[in-house]
Amino acid sequence: MMYFANTEAMFFNETELRKAIDSYDVSMAMKPIIHREKRWNLWGGLYYAGTIYTTIGYGDLAATTFWGRLFTMIYALVGIPMVITILNDWGTIMFQIVDSKF
Repeated sequence: MMYFANTEAMFFNETELRKAIDSYDVSMAMKPIIHREKRWNLWGGLYYAGTIYTTIGYGDLAATTFWGRLFTMIYALVGIPMVITILNDWGTIMFQIVDSKF
């Protein structure tokens, strides 16, 4: 557990942090690299599916609505076992190739 010298830092919530970061970005004249509205294209969708299926979950893309989150959970329940099965098959094939060579 981390202990803070300033106890007020323990109550610094996410909203205040986001405001501080946004204020810093404005003062530095920074522009966001990717707008949230434009991230949901084909490649963004494939990236999102890949992070769900492989259980990486970077967190930079996330469903925000109830139905989006529900669909993501169902999607993960189907996709994660499918990826595990595919990786198992690839491992078996690679083992057979290496075993036949040596």
